[in-house]
Amino acid sequence: VGFRCAVPQPKAMAPFCQLSAYIPTVSALPQGQCQVPDVQVRGNYCYVGDGFVTFNISEGATYQVNRDDYDCIETFVDGKRLITCEGPRATETSMELNVCNPACSTNPDVTGATPTCDAGYRLDANTGTCVYSPVPAQPTAAGCPLGYLVIDRGGQKFCAPGPGGDGLCPISMYYDSLFGACVSSTGSADIPYGIDNADLAAQAFEGCAAGYEYDPAFQCCQAVTGGAYPGCTPGSTFDLGKKVCVPSTARVSGPGCVTVQATTLKCSEPIDVCSKILAEAACIRYAYACLWNEKANLCQLKK
Repeated sequence: VGFRCAVPQPKAMAPFCQLSAYIPTVSALPQGQCQVPDVQVRGNYCYVGDGFVTFNISEGATYQVNRDDYDCIETFVDGKRLITCEGPRATETSMELNVCNPACSTNPDVTGATPTCDAGYRLDANTGTCVYSPVPAQPTAAGCPLGYLVIDRGGQKFCAPGPGGDGLCPISMYYDSLFGACVSSTGSADIPYGIDNADLAAQAFEGCAAGYEYDPAFQCCQAVTGGAYPGCTPGSTFDLGKKVCVPSTARVSGPGCVTVQATTLKCSEPIDVCSKILAEAACIRYAYACLWNEKANLCQLKK
């Protein structure tokens, strides 16, 4: 007897042109002897207009969401317990996840920690922000730029984003242990996140979050109103004094329990880039986003 599981297939949203710099969690040393419970906000993404956020929590721990309008499911990915929660549609909403285990928590100490950016971004010393700066796909004699890994596929070497200073992949990506680097939330290693390829980026990315427009020259999402870029990734907060994202405190909310806060995005509907493709062979080449309709003889966006 066999069975099939249907899970949401996230779309590849284009990267933001600007993000706040952050201090890696591993740089934030806990004060005192209490250790932070095994719970991490992994990231958030969009899928056909819906916003999702994911958490890793320790095996055996219990969890509870503080909102009734969130739906959460539990899976195991790369041997880790993954909680995926879907937020209300067409709105940016914050929620709290209460996780209970025998651990306790204290405020992180970020004294002396250095702000950093994920692969695909460079730190602007004047503004303290991370600016999207994709690099060539081919490594030089010195290898790939800092933050990238050299990947060998069939004898051909190229650069791919690696985990950041906090051990996490850039926003909307995850680490694929078989591939050996970070890949898009769609599961495709061919989407050019952090790679300078304007033509491929225009085909691969499914548009931007609500309030942003795709800029083909910079291969990223520009704020429509100007300057309104996302602040900090899930699991961190903005420190006005240091002007940088610092790891959020997982506060003690009961005996052996901690609470973490996260946000689901207000997501726009994906932009149909497949209808522009007229040849079946070209449509198949972009199979991570497109599907060839034999009856209609059209290339269509996957739903």
